[in-house]
Amino acid sequence: MLAWRIAPPARVTALPSAGGGPFVAAALGVLEEAQRVQRGTDVGIGDRPEVGALVSVVVPPVEPALIGQANRALAARGGRWRLGSAGTPGPIAAPAVPGIAGLQVTRRYRVEVGPGGAGPVTGNDTSVVATVNGEPWLVRDGSVLLLGSRLDTAWTALPAAPAFVPFVDALVNRLTRGEAPLSEVEGAPRVEFQTRGADTTGAIVSGLDPRESDLTPASPALVHDVLGADVLDGTAFAAARFAAAGRRDGSGWLLMLALLVALGELGVATRTR
Repeated sequence: MLAWRIAPPARVTALPSAGGGPFVAAALGVLEEAQRVQRGTDVGIGDRPEVGALVSVVVPPVEPALIGQANRALAARGGRWRLGSAGTPGPIAAPAVPGIAGLQVTRRYRVEVGPGGAGPVTGNDTSVVATVNGEPWLVRDGSVLLLGSRLDTAWTALPAAPAFVPFVDALVNRLTRGEAPLSEVEGAPRVEFQTRGADTTGAIVSGLDPRESDLTPASPALVHDVLGADVLDGTAFAAARFAAAGRRDGSGWLLMLALLVALGELGVATRTR
């Protein structure tokens, strides 16, 4: 079971014409009605980092000729990641956002570390939020979230899926803050905190299955189905106990019969000698 930490609404600026697109604008409208987001300047969504926004969600520009311009804007923001060459289609893998896992991406740019980036990308790189074909597709880069595809049905099936609005909610309310889900799993009781630098970004709480501590009596029907037995009250149990005289256990008689047979065989063997 996964439990997300509830956060106050982010102050989101939607920029459909500059990069967010109509699907993002529609999702933000739904979230605004649900009071999950408010209009503001804390989070900007577009095809380059927005000036004045605390966090920017950056998607590729419509025109391939503008990729270089977008990468220069990312570098000016101090980013480690940039948009590279075109990538192959494939399904999304996103452990941090399980609702979008398996959805198809038909068009994307590779998200790669720029020339000034520190070190190669590894499989456990915590800045990688989602991948396609094992390659980064959504990364967290300081105050920037960089996507390898535009959030449009010409690029990915995500905007047409029921998971799209929850994804945008997680994008602006959780991922922009660098938060991770709080996971509950079975195992030895313990708490393991996940950190990024000096910040605690998530926790894993391990404990026994709570059903093992459930002392609620099972229903008679469940007992009958599982154990093949009937649950009786005190009166019915006493009546059934005395009524069982006609069905008493015959194992004692069988043991006595076996003993008599053994003695008979012993006697026959003795006389034969």
